Amino acid sequence: MQILAWVGYGLLFLMTVGASAVAAETPEAVSVSPQLRLTAEDYRRHLSGVEAKQWQGLTGDRERLRDLALDFHSNWVLAAEAEDLGLAEDPKVAAQLRAVRRQVLARALMKKVAGEAAVPSDRDLKALARERYSLHKDKLRTAEKRRVAHILLAEPADCPCDERPPARERAAALRRELLAGGDFGAAARERSRDKGTAPDGGELPGWIKRDGRLVKPFEDAAFALTKPGDISKPVETPFGVHLIKLLEVKPSRQLSFEEVKGKLMRQVRAEVRASAMEQKRSQSYPDPRKINYEVLEQVVNELQPKGK
Repeated sequence: MQILAWVGYGLLFLMTVGASAVAAETPEAVSVSPQLRLTAEDYRRHLSGVEAKQWQGLTGDRERLRDLALDFHSNWVLAAEAEDLGLAEDPKVAAQLRAVRRQVLARALMKKVAGEAAVPSDRDLKALARERYSLHKDKLRTAEKRRVAHILLAEPADCPCDERPPARERAAALRRELLAGGDFGAAARERSRDKGTAPDGGELPGWIKRDGRLVKPFEDAAFALTKPGDISKPVETPFGVHLIKLLEVKPSRQLSFEEVKGKLMRQVRAEVRASAMEQKRSQSYPDPRKINYEVLEQVVNELQPKGK
């Protein structure tokens, strides 16, 4: 089961579990176990502080919704049992609860500081974005993209390899046939062991970029080809031996200011808010020159787990 990271709620449950989970009018339940019945209001009240990115993809995904309900409900049941057993009074557990509370409050304050930061007007943001564009124009380009096809030759598990040439030799022979006018697409359909691309003449879906998504030898060979129609020499990867054909190139190009204006303005806005948060954080730091490192080290040594 995928356990969702609900931002410290495993500990925060112990702070809030005392509240009744069942409203007086007994509304419709969302999840029920022998120990507990949770309603929409219970979920709403205790999940309202979850970060926005953690909600992404939940709507319409029954498996993730199930994991959410199982995790949330069981944490509540287990936290209630822990409370009944007095575990919240355990010094270590109490310290963890206090630490989570401090972290949540500190995050809330930083979010408030960011929201109240003096962000420049849209007009000034645009001017700053244009200045940034001028300084970094050489880096604001599209990546070169390519369309390629390939033929994969590999030895099957039951191959009597002593009775036929190895894959690299067969790939070299096939390349000679193709360079002499052979049909790459037909050869891919008939001979490639990549069943995903063979029906399409070996063509990889979409455009590829130098982004590390393909194994390095394949990517390097694909981008070493110079013009459409070129066929690589045999390329070995963990999957076997490939022949790669370059079909089309979409060269890198300079992005205009209008294409990147929104992104640059968002960057400037985010940096202003990050600077406000860092300034607030720095104001809370103790003077490093006055930290009593000897005593701090003693505390660390007392608390850190001792090896057996």
